[in-house]
Formats: sequence, C-alpha cells, structure tokens
Amino acid sequence: MAGCFFPGAPARRFKAELYILMTDLLNWFASLTCIAAALLVSINAGRKVSGFGFVVFSVSSAAWVAAATIEGESPLAIQNIVLLGINLFGVYRYLWAPLRGKQEVQPGE
Repeated sequence: MAGCFFPGAPARRFKAELYILMTDLLNWFASLTCIAAALLVSINAGRKVSGFGFVVFSVSSAAWVAAATIEGESPLAIQNIVLLGINLFGVYRYLWAPLRGKQEVQPGE
C-alpha cells in the first residue's frame, strides 16, 4: 500500500526493476558473446573464422564497457576498453590486412 501514500513509488519501483533487467541482459549478452568469440578463435578454422571471432570479441568488449559504466565498475570498464583495442587489432590483422595485401600484389607476380 505504499503507492497510496507515495504516488510516485510504483513508477520508481518499475524503473528500478527495468534498470536491473536491462543491466542483467547486457551482462548476459556480454558473457555469451565472449564465450562464442573464444570458441570461434580457439577452433582455428582459418583467417575468416578467427577474424569473425575477433569481431564478436569486439562486440563483447563494447557490451562489457557499457555494462560496467552503467554499474559504476571502472576497473572492468577500463579493462574492456583495452581489450576492445586489442580485439580491433585482431579484426584488422585477420580480416582487413589480408585484403590490403592482396590489392598491393602486382599481376604476374
């Protein structure tokens, strides 16, 4: 019956529950994408698969940064900002750099 005495209480409680649900979903998304990325990289099925694994790792790191920032977990956010940079380097190395190297090869070589 708190709603009778405090008219805004149900709305605040709903917002708090929605906030918790959203952060939980973001944490689960980050965790599951990280697991999927680790699997893709670890199976060593070639450059494209490993490169896609680094793309998924990048998405996971970005999700962790968002979740950690929302929850006020600065060390986790900083760690995943660094990991995001490393993962983007992996994307470059496995997906983008091979394409650039093929374009630079002269015909007949």
